[in-house]
Amino acid sequence: MKAHDLIHGGLYLIGNSQIVRFNALNGCFYTLDDDFFGNPFEKADSGEIECFTINKNWLKISPIPLTPEILEKNGFDPETFLTAEWEKKVYFREFPGCVVEPDDTGYTFGTIRYWNKQATDGSPEDWGTMYESRIKGLHHVHELQRALRCCGLNELADNFKV
Repeated sequence: MKAHDLIHGGLYLIGNSQIVRFNALNGCFYTLDDDFFGNPFEKADSGEIECFTINKNWLKISPIPLTPEILEKNGFDPETFLTAEWEKKVYFREFPGCVVEPDDTGYTFGTIRYWNKQATDGSPEDWGTMYESRIKGLHHVHELQRALRCCGLNELADNFKV
């Protein structure tokens, strides 16, 4: 990973199993229990970053892959109506109305709105579901967290579970 991949509040994997959150205000990594874990340092030869831990170890920093299990853990449910309408598996979170769908670039995140109007006889006429915004090419948890923040969904991004 490169330094520009680190975002405030982003979740990352350090070593083989330690999940940490990055605090951009002081440039440090913390455990999910808010205990100090270490600092990132950029390697001069490659530009890659590693973490120097409180135990004086150098560990690799890796992004956490975005998976259906992580989406479901965060309230994105496989949605049957949209899956049938769009003919692909779609993960929907009712509030605040956002969708994550797999595509050929990774995942696409978007905020959505249901559009309908009344027909002349007074019955509802469904126009379907439309995106209000769309961010494509997401592969990792911190990228979805960034997309959530771009849409003003900071609380969801801050409380993301892996």
